[in-house]
Amino acid sequence: MDAAAGGASLKVAAFAGTGKTSTLRLVADALRRQRILYVVFNRAMASDARALLPKHVEVRTAHSLAFASTGLPYRTRLRPSLFAARQALLDAHPELTAPLRQARLTEYGAAAAVLETVARFTQSADPEITAAHVPDVIAAMSRAPRLRGLPDAVAASARTAWACLTARDSTLPVTHDVYLKLFQLSRPALPYDLILFDEAQDANPAMLAIVTAQPRAQQVFVGDRHQALYQWRGAVNAMRTIEARELPLTQSFRFGREAARLATAILRHFKGERRPVRGAPGRSTPVTARHDEPPDAVLARSNVGVLTAALEAVDAGRRVAVAGGARPAAESLRAAWQLFCGEPVRHPEFALFPSWDALLQAIDESPAIAAQYKPYARMVERYDREIPLMCDRLEGETVDEAASPDVVCSTVHRAKGREWDAVRLADDFDIVRPAAPRQRSRGGASAPQPEAVELRPEEANVAYVAVTRARARLDLNGYDRTLRECLRLVGAPADALDCAE
Repeated sequence: MDAAAGGASLKVAAFAGTGKTSTLRLVADALRRQRILYVVFNRAMASDARALLPKHVEVRTAHSLAFASTGLPYRTRLRPSLFAARQALLDAHPELTAPLRQARLTEYGAAAAVLETVARFTQSADPEITAAHVPDVIAAMSRAPRLRGLPDAVAASARTAWACLTARDSTLPVTHDVYLKLFQLSRPALPYDLILFDEAQDANPAMLAIVTAQPRAQQVFVGDRHQALYQWRGAVNAMRTIEARELPLTQSFRFGREAARLATAILRHFKGERRPVRGAPGRSTPVTARHDEPPDAVLARSNVGVLTAALEAVDAGRRVAVAGGARPAAESLRAAWQLFCGEPVRHPEFALFPSWDALLQAIDESPAIAAQYKPYARMVERYDREIPLMCDRLEGETVDEAASPDVVCSTVHRAKGREWDAVRLADDFDIVRPAAPRQRSRGGASAPQPEAVELRPEEANVAYVAVTRARARLDLNGYDRTLRECLRLVGAPADALDCAE
């Protein structure tokens, strides 16, 4: 409270379950005479915050701030995804995709590349669209000599598409991120003395730029740099990039000492974090590696892991809900299978690839693409013709979360900010990957070198979020073996999971 009362901007580095909102409530109470804005990411978070924060605090999402200024002219054209504009864009401006056909992209694939580039631009703080905004898939394709100009061609088409989307007399659908980007580009002056920015580790540059451009407002950024999961969506982890005095919150009120020790081990050995995560006094959250009791939630790294866990739970006779609904994940899996079968694909995730071989090549060449698409490739190649039936079962035999399911199956990304009594992890996490060992000649003989590894800090973040969702019991399942192997590969002590303090 004293630091906030001093008037300087701050960063509050809060581990999982450490009472961020309660801390901000205390700050707001101490500074109640100021005009205070509390920025959150979505309506659900805003509703929760309004119930907890003092009435003099104005709780808003970044989009609600922008809507009155730049969103109103687009209110009748708003859609949840830019890909709703794809067919309309193709009909109105077929010339946009013509320069991209050299890459053997389908019409839908070319439109998906253009609109994904626009989406990345809306999430950035940049003043205009450039080749830096094109999807990783396009960047990977451009390594071929004949396609070196592809990113520039996609960017040029995206600039034209942006002009078409933002034209006041256009009828093309737009997303909420379009008017938020226009708001950021307008350099708005916000009428507040203090801005509290929650979940700052997941702020995209456009959101962040709106807040940091307020020179007269004190700014308090709250978040956990180790819970940054959305770099693929343009987030920049403001907890690392913003220059401000940092104050820690390390005492969790969600889980006990056992889960805290596991979280500490992950952060210490994979992220270099020196501060320990402290469990709630008097609370126990046992960490096991076996199926003793059915869980309340199963968390997976990938959508494929979620679908696999959901089918297993259905086969076990449990009422199963998929966080976010089974249909989106099932549609992605169907699209992967269609690409595998050589059929035309219109799904935006897979339309970017002209063939299954192109997908596999992109997986081999790009770790970012591999993280997203490799689980689909493995599942499709394993089950092949069973995929349509599996998707039908997922959509027909799962229930909505509001229907009181026995178990919720979720990706870690969708589980962020949530908690359950008993949590089980799927076995599709991977923090460290071994690299091919190098050989060095000594007097004509080859000597093995220390095992080379590829450490992926963003995957350590995913694991950390996963192991901090349980209040009463955490079942590592098969991930226990994977985690111990990852710790071995980075040279951690054999008892790292048991002795982390």
